[in-house]
Amino acid sequence: MTADDQSPIKIDVGVSAKAEIKAEIPTASMGRLVDALTDAIRPFTEGRGLRADLIRLQREEVALEVVRRAKKRIALEQMDVRPIPLKILVPLLEQASLEEPESELIEKWSELLVSACAAADISINWCVQILAVIDSWQARTLDKLAAAETNFSLFEVDNYTRGNVDADFANWLAILSHTPSESIRRRLSDVPGFNMFFDGDNIPNTEMFYMNGLFEGSRLQHLDALGLVWVNAARFRNNKNRYFLLNARLTPLGYEFVQACQGNAD
Repeated sequence: MTADDQSPIKIDVGVSAKAEIKAEIPTASMGRLVDALTDAIRPFTEGRGLRADLIRLQREEVALEVVRRAKKRIALEQMDVRPIPLKILVPLLEQASLEEPESELIEKWSELLVSACAAADISINWCVQILAVIDSWQARTLDKLAAAETNFSLFEVDNYTRGNVDADFANWLAILSHTPSESIRRRLSDVPGFNMFFDGDNIPNTEMFYMNGLFEGSRLQHLDALGLVWVNAARFRNNKNRYFLLNARLTPLGYEFVQACQGNAD
């Protein structure tokens, strides 16, 4: 028997994507651990009426729900799957278990688990790190961008660079600056990506626009920092009118991430 075989934590992952985690730590030790954790986190949880054992149970239930959904998808599509390396499985379930039970992201975690079961040609651990730090709005926005994107075919993606996207944004600014004022909003529907458009009283008299406090702005910048989208923003004039446009385009890495979290990264 090896040292690994003697570990008190047993994780069994088979081709059915079944994941069982068993704790063989003595009951008395587990009780002392829970009591100690309860005391440690009390200052942070008193307002919500939480105890350490309830947090632990909630985490286990969320992780089990992720596994249940993944197994359902695998069975429904009769997918061929592979055992998941512990280096992937453990971080995935640990991070997934931190979600609130009602979180929209639970479905994303289950689909990422499906991708991990398939022979997906993508870094699942990288996707785990990304999914752990984005919120539901960001995930929905990435889904919408991926659904509308037409430039990610196998032959076109190599030419899809930040420089090309920046140039395309500048070209659209030139087009919009020469579009009749009454038609600008209608013309915006042709600009690819996620767009936020501001005019009139939405722009201070200083002709500067600050995204401080803008819900979407900070979240898009976060996605840009993660390498999932490219954000461009600029003000422009049309006759005597002032406008501001913020645009976000999905990156190739962002597209791969979305595919992985839809259970179809191959």
